[in-house]
Amino acid sequence: MKTLFGNEQLLTEPGDCWAYGYDNSRQQALPQAVCFAHDSEQIVGLVHLCRKHRIPLIARGRGTGTTAATVPVHGGIVLSLERFRSRLDIDPANRLAIVSPGFTNQEVQQAAAQHGFFWPPDPTSAAVSTIGGNLAYNSAGPRAVKYGTPRDNTLGLR
Repeated sequence: MKTLFGNEQLLTEPGDCWAYGYDNSRQQALPQAVCFAHDSEQIVGLVHLCRKHRIPLIARGRGTGTTAATVPVHGGIVLSLERFRSRLDIDPANRLAIVSPGFTNQEVQQAAAQHGFFWPPDPTSAAVSTIGGNLAYNSAGPRAVKYGTPRDNTLGLR
């Protein structure tokens, strides 16, 4: 893991990892390590490593979910995507946004608004919840009734 992430993108001390062992469900478990991905290649490398060694891997945005889906399995590794913020492009001509998973819903809303658009999902945690987590949970907020959920408004994932 150190080869993939280095010291700056990897936590292994229990005191450092503890903050990544819970979400708003109030359930908690200590992960063995926390890796902060900055690109797709790191994610692929970590998935291969965890699969090879049969280590549970839990993907996480910023931990704002309420279903314990990001609470790690005992001995597992948390893959945090909150620092994966390499791309936030709005293409008004094609009515399209390309967004890395670490951007918050609010940041996407602000970028889209500059072009006269908006991202339909509006969870109450928009200021802190990430697009990656938004898509993982399909969390939408009240506008989903009129405009659909994140899955309804997503053309593809990489």
